[in-house]
Amino acid sequence: MVRRLAAVATVVVLAGCAGGTSIATRTTVTPSSALSPSASAAPVDASCGTSTAGGQTVRFGAAGATNLVGVVVGTGRTGVVLAHQSRGDRCQWGAYAHELAQAGYRSLIFDFAGSGLSTGSDANDAAVVAAAGFLRSQGVNTVVLIGASMGGTAVLAAAPQIAPPVGAVASLSGPARFDGVDAAAAVKKLTVPVLYAVCAGDSGFADDARTLSDATRAGTDKKLLVAPNCNSHGVQLVDGTGGPEATAVRAAIHDFLAAYAPA
Repeated sequence: MVRRLAAVATVVVLAGCAGGTSIATRTTVTPSSALSPSASAAPVDASCGTSTAGGQTVRFGAAGATNLVGVVVGTGRTGVVLAHQSRGDRCQWGAYAHELAQAGYRSLIFDFAGSGLSTGSDANDAAVVAAAGFLRSQGVNTVVLIGASMGGTAVLAAAPQIAPPVGAVASLSGPARFDGVDAAAAVKKLTVPVLYAVCAGDSGFADDARTLSDATRAGTDKKLLVAPNCNSHGVQLVDGTGGPEATAVRAAIHDFLAAYAPA
């Protein structure tokens, strides 16, 4: 279980701190057997360097496709889908996925269609739904969605489409709308705990986080973290590159996981 690091209130401002329907999947796994908690790790492609060492490369997609490429890190029964930001790929989540694995989670980091090694033209939210379905097909009991920037928009839009519901969803600097995906409309349908984390100095992304929080379906357990004196964006809030201010947000995100989706 992730160690509880910081209490999170319904709306949190960190003072003094520096943006439906289940989808059937067909999967192919490297090596050839399906993943299981006892499966041995296989090396992944070299394009991520050492950040995904020890993970397993997988292919999955919507409606039986295998056009999306990802890496599974960890063997826990609670799964975390990590969705990357614009001009990024699965590699940017590697370090955090290993940290989650050490805390007992199983993470799936993947490339959106047209990014990294993935092909096709799937909408970003559809890719997230497929990623959640893949984790469940591997025996994961609870799924959490976490996305950075563009990925934050995608996980918010995907969450209401997934049945049975995910355990929780978190958007780090996610815009209200991006590339045809409308998170502002989707959050009106959210019924699961949701966390919005952003730096106050992160341009218009802080405004979008507030807008999304305000638009979230009434009665939903929502959290808003706005860190003042902070300019970090997306993955920087958790990957250790955002400085001491972002570290406070990172701790609160770990606490959110422990509260709603313990390993």
